[in-house]
Amino acid sequence: MIEKNKWIKNSMAIDGTLKTQTVYYPLLFYNFVEKDFIYTYYGGNWYKEFKKTTDFTTKNRVFEPAISLVLTN
Repeated sequence: MIEKNKWIKNSMAIDGTLKTQTVYYPLLFYNFVEKDFIYTYYGGNWYKEFKKTTDFTTKNRVFEPAISLVLTN
């Protein structure tokens, strides 16, 4: 397993206990990558989003499609 491809998710179960899930990437269709910013589309416009925390030592970790499709004429 590659340590930088590890993602740990903590969530609260129905009974109130804390559950920790560890997932290693890449997945079949998505890679977990670090980006300085990401673009999101909503309300008919594209918006550039930066990390929402004040800790700039790490970048945004996002899912990126492992397969890209380029359409041309």
